[in-house]
Amino acid sequence: MLLLALLALFAVAGCGDDDNPAAPGGGGGGGGGGGVSNGTMTATIDGSSWSAAVVTALNQGGIVAVGGSSTGGNEAIGFGFVATGTGTYTMGATSTASANLGNLSGETWAAGGGVGSGSITVTSLTSTAIAGTFQFTLMATGGETPATRSVTNGAFNITFNTTTP
Repeated sequence: MLLLALLALFAVAGCGDDDNPAAPGGGGGGGGGGGVSNGTMTATIDGSSWSAAVVTALNQGGIVAVGGSSTGGNEAIGFGFVATGTGTYTMGATSTASANLGNLSGETWAAGGGVGSGSITVTSLTSTAIAGTFQFTLMATGGETPATRSVTNGAFNITFNTTTP
């Protein structure tokens, strides 16, 4: 269920306006179509700074899904969990937390459900917004190289979407 929410977020987050670099998600090879951005999301991926041009988040019945895509949709980060309030959600075999990292080549890396590791720390959660930090060690889902990706120093501050993408 969380995976479907994350995939929907990736679809929205990957949209950008190639003809208008000032438009959210615009300026460089994204999927045309005027994406919307509801906040900020940054991280370090394998030692390199990453910043989302487009971010989105949903809170549907306590299930939170967050997604962000870099300019042009080159790399996207998504994560989801069952929110019970502020605190740390650690990924493990029986945890509801999961994360994905994907790129335009269709390569994906995942953490959660006994694969990879990581945590999401929610510092603020209201009916309209969420903020916090994250870090993941993600594993390739289909033989991608490298086999492991590292996401550190993650931070997000996002207003929830009021409609389902």
